[in-house]
Amino acid sequence: MTAQANELLEKANIEPEIHEIVNQKVFTKNCGEAKICTLLFVPSIYESSAEQRKQYLAEFMEVAKKNRKNPVVYFWLAAGDQLDLERKLNLGFGYPAVLAVSRTKNVVATMRSSFSVQNTNEFITKVMTGSAAVSPLPQGGLEFKKVAAWDGKDAPVIEEEPLDYDPADL
Repeated sequence: MTAQANELLEKANIEPEIHEIVNQKVFTKNCGEAKICTLLFVPSIYESSAEQRKQYLAEFMEVAKKNRKNPVVYFWLAAGDQLDLERKLNLGFGYPAVLAVSRTKNVVATMRSSFSVQNTNEFITKVMTGSAAVSPLPQGGLEFKKVAAWDGKDAPVIEEEPLDYDPADL
């Protein structure tokens, strides 16, 4: 029955949902106990453009479509929005970064290869077959603070106040 439903979804080209984590409730509600939850950390909008972010999300959607037969739920969030969590997960190696979380096993796997559709598909295959390296979830699990949802636009321009100095003072 499930295989038939997945086949119909594939034929209809219905896109799986990718949830933006803007608070703990989004994650808790959608990351059920028996699922693998995959998180894509995209670069801060101040370090990339809206077009680049949309491209990362489109590639992640391609992965979600290819893996819709697996019990995987997809999430994304911006690097820097959950800095404490990123530190606990040792995500200092750059973005985009992909993680897979099993709440039932209380473990997390981190994709170590560069972000691409092919590498992410291979990572999910390893996670699903149990061949991905895992680490225990941080103490207290994954805790997300409330952040503003992305508006789909580039970062606002930060205007600096002009320095008011007299060259004669130098």
